[in-house]
Amino acid sequence: MANYFTERRADEDIKYFRDRLSAITWDMPDDIHGKIIDELSTTLGGKVFRFNTRIELAKWEIGSLRSNDLTRPFV
Repeated sequence: MANYFTERRADEDIKYFRDRLSAITWDMPDDIHGKIIDELSTTLGGKVFRFNTRIELAKWEIGSLRSNDLTRPFV
């Protein structure tokens, strides 16, 4: 198991969308895109978000996989 924290600055993500680097923005009309970016900048600009990421690994016995019985994890 791994557990770690990361931080993301909202301004970096807003810039990503402002620059239309995401495919979801490519077909968006300019006026709507501008309103969304303005709203994001107003409400989230300057903020830093901290995320806790937890990674876990689960393994099963090969026999359980073959029989589709995934209720018996092998630890």
